[in-house]
Amino acid sequence: MRNVLITGFEKFDGALSNPTEDMLIGLEHEQVNLMTLALPVEFERSFEVLKQTIINFKPDDIILCGLADNRTEITVEKVAINYINARILSLIHI
Repeated sequence: MRNVLITGFEKFDGALSNPTEDMLIGLEHEQVNLMTLALPVEFERSFEVLKQTIINFKPDDIILCGLADNRTEITVEKVAINYINARILSLIHI
């Protein structure tokens, strides 16, 4: 049986929900060992959570989903260039 990991993101920026997190609810499949994961919306933390999940779960396939709130339909990204840059800045409390 194949291990499949599907990720989305938690809600952020005051949103009541995030469709990429909502889609993970109730996903089940009889022919694969499916794991769903809502990643935190923090640059470094999300990568660490994803990396640790990959190490522990050892997925054969990974589907990473994100939100482009200006799009009206589901689209596939052919090329993703992501910089640690966002209009929403996280505040670090010390």
